[in-house]
Amino acid sequence: MKTTFTLSHFIFNANALKNRLHYFVLAFVLVAATYTGAQAQTKLWDKTYGGNDYDDLQKMVALPDGGFLLAGDSYSGKSGDKTQPLMAPCSEYEGCKNDFWIIRTDANGKKLWDKTIGTTNFESFTYDNLTTVVATPDGGFLLGGSTQYDWYDSNYLVIKIDANGNKLWEKQYGGTDTDELRAIVATPDGGFMLAGSSVSSIGRDKTANNKSGVCDSFDGNCPFDNWLVKIDAKGNKVWDKTIGGANSDDLATIVATPDGGYLLGGTSGSSKSGDKSEARVGGACDEYGNCPLDYWVVKVDATGKKVWDKTIGSTNNDNLNALTLATDGSFLVSGTSTTGKGESITHTIWTVKLTNTGAKVWEQHFKKEAGAKFAAQVATKDGGYLLGGSYYTTECEDYTEFCSDDYWVIKLSATGAKQWEKAIKGNSGDILSTMIATNDGHYLLGGRSVSGAGNDKSETNRGQADYWVVKLSGTVTEPAPQIASFSPGAGLPGAKVTITGANLGSATSVLFNGVAAKFKVISKTTLETLVPATAKSGRIQVKTAGGSSISKNTFTVLQPSIVKINPMAAKVGSTVLVTGTHLNTAKEVSINGTLAKSFTVYKNNVLKITVPKGATTGKVSIILAGGAKVTSTRDLKIIKATVNALAVTTEPTEIVAYPNPFSTSVTICLTLVKPENVHMVVYNSAGHIIRSVAFGKLEAGSQRLLWDGTNNQGNLVTDGIYFYKLTANGNVTTGRLLKSNSAR
Repeated sequence: MKTTFTLSHFIFNANALKNRLHYFVLAFVLVAATYTGAQAQTKLWDKTYGGNDYDDLQKMVALPDGGFLLAGDSYSGKSGDKTQPLMAPCSEYEGCKNDFWIIRTDANGKKLWDKTIGTTNFESFTYDNLTTVVATPDGGFLLGGSTQYDWYDSNYLVIKIDANGNKLWEKQYGGTDTDELRAIVATPDGGFMLAGSSVSSIGRDKTANNKSGVCDSFDGNCPFDNWLVKIDAKGNKVWDKTIGGANSDDLATIVATPDGGYLLGGTSGSSKSGDKSEARVGGACDEYGNCPLDYWVVKVDATGKKVWDKTIGSTNNDNLNALTLATDGSFLVSGTSTTGKGESITHTIWTVKLTNTGAKVWEQHFKKEAGAKFAAQVATKDGGYLLGGSYYTTECEDYTEFCSDDYWVIKLSATGAKQWEKAIKGNSGDILSTMIATNDGHYLLGGRSVSGAGNDKSETNRGQADYWVVKLSGTVTEPAPQIASFSPGAGLPGAKVTITGANLGSATSVLFNGVAAKFKVISKTTLETLVPATAKSGRIQVKTAGGSSISKNTFTVLQPSIVKINPMAAKVGSTVLVTGTHLNTAKEVSINGTLAKSFTVYKNNVLKITVPKGATTGKVSIILAGGAKVTSTRDLKIIKATVNALAVTTEPTEIVAYPNPFSTSVTICLTLVKPENVHMVVYNSAGHIIRSVAFGKLEAGSQRLLWDGTNNQGNLVTDGIYFYKLTANGNVTTGRLLKSNSAR
């Protein structure tokens, strides 16, 4: 679908353009991206509210009667759903100046009343941009935002209204330059904490200079710091705090913590400096002073004093938008991660779970082909989270049209696994900005839209951009999972197993014969899992919110074994060969609890171990990389050095050579406690000598004797059974060998 815009859509004064530039870049988009949700959530209803111009919904509040308060700002006059004119008339030279616009609805989204509220105590009317709203104990509301009256001066703006939307009082807080209020939270004493960003120096309500220096309004180099303002219930300022580093630090949100303090979440371009205790993750600033951005979380006490801070970042520009506190004191931070420059910029949603001290627990990235931007998140009753944002495409035919955005929500489990996602679409540009849980267990999504009726939008647009609210079902009936197959059918503990089937995308657990396993969701039809260390052979089970599925076939859990130890008596520093099965991933070997620091794996079934210092007589234990463990049934005897030349048994049944069977050559190991002359004779199955080798006098220690598989004439012997006899200092050791070309 294409839409034609007239020139009048873009005629604004400079201040209006500055305040709404981000909206034009993203909101006027026409080419719709296609998306199929992993689980189809139900749209319960949607509502459009607007006047004849631009109306931008920012925040919503769920009310005790099931209704809602919608809060944003508007350039519209008295028209459409807007019953009151702007506070100041539009002018030919300055255009229109926006005001707060508040709408009260019932539980079904029916408008009950609306109010236009703005600043009136300046000589000239100002631009009033709403960013936040909180309910107050008396049933009213505190509206927060910024009021801008010239290019370089804006203040925090707080307006108290009653339950019917009538203004009770208005307060402004500011320094000497730009101050932008982002969030408000109630304090235990009945007052409020205002949280935002400031480039102001000392003056007016600001009692400290910025940590990042003085703003240079002429070149636009005005770095922000976090600015907290504590007010009482009547709006009187109690104290203020400036928190920041050497570069720009932009606060986005604040939440109260159970200990009476607060968590601040935002974006920082600062290195380790000022209140910032950690280095910038994103790297160095460029030649123009533009610094890579990281998430920055700051914990402060009830008086605004910093307790700790944490920098979370990547090599990209990372802009934090939301912070949600969990009941266990952990918290989730989410925002938009940006890579590239110019036309190659790509946006992804990045969410990170942190402990109550800021340590990372897990993280997730969510992206669309052409990019996505984060807006809001809410905690869900099951301990998980619902993330909300918008995604868009760059598939534009020419510069006369824009590309389309859609609302996009993603449900996560408590461990960060994606359970489902859903796109909510109009037929043009729709930008999600806010999201809340409703009293009846559902979700309300809100933002701005330039779409007409079509797709998920049931009503025509009123003006050039409208409030668009969508109620989405909070429950979903998921189909039960189905296991079709798994591969391989057998494996050691720690081995990777791929499970395929249907409806696996929301898996909550994978079990091997009842033992829980680590797993990763690859897609809704594929899981990757690791065999648990304590698992036994049996069936595999997958559980999801929709039920569980048990495999038809049995998975065989392989376990390592020790078949032979040679020699059964050895001294410290000598070599012992351990023969068994599935030993190729050995990561730890010990003799009676003493770790062997030196060991080598030969093929799949032989370990060459150097007896460690401090070892005593006892069992040999081997632990594999996947956690499996095997212990010998017999003891390895640790002996002191003697004058015997051979430290190996003379019992043929305990002789070890490797590889055996062999295809071309075979190695026989022995340990000499002192230098000795060693001689080897090889016999065929008929008892005839086919090869005699005098190795001469060999040094004390571990020796490897190689037979290259040839007879005394230098010809390769044929496949079959052979016997060897080793003689050293009168001691004889014998063994049996098998030559087979198939042993390659």
